[in-house]
Amino acid sequence: MPWHPLTRRNINLSLTLGWGALAFCGVAALAVVQDFLAPKVGREPRKVWRVGRVAEFTAPGMVYERFKRTPAGEPGFWIVNLAPAQPHLVALSTVCTHLGCIPDWLKADAKFKCPCHGSGFHLTGVNFEGPAPRPLERYGISRDADGYVVVDMTRVFRQELGQCDNRESYLMIG
Repeated sequence: MPWHPLTRRNINLSLTLGWGALAFCGVAALAVVQDFLAPKVGREPRKVWRVGRVAEFTAPGMVYERFKRTPAGEPGFWIVNLAPAQPHLVALSTVCTHLGCIPDWLKADAKFKCPCHGSGFHLTGVNFEGPAPRPLERYGISRDADGYVVVDMTRVFRQELGQCDNRESYLMIG
């Protein structure tokens, strides 16, 4: 390959190519950073759910798992009928209070069992085994004007703080 003499034209061409490559790398790096920092969700997930009529949740001691996960794949809630011990419907969070795993309802054992570290919760959401430090949270539950059960995930009630006696944390049935 022949050697080209150092001319003003060669220097300007080299500088133009160098600065162009540097600009391209800078723009690519900014695009990567912007993609990393930008939210991946276009909107806030739904937090208030109309789940059905009270008559659909009348089986005593039953856990309704239809909303265990929301349609967007987010953790949801269980509708639990606490009868015969209490004539209440409650909406329990499906997030374990230990590390945030999603427990399973084991009907045969009548308990929620976390597959990650073995925490166990009674039908009421109270923890009784494993490393979970506190009971499952409850969400606000009410009946709307049309008679539908409405779960409001923005209202959180914690048993260990005595908030589960709040009238908005359960729905009277029967």
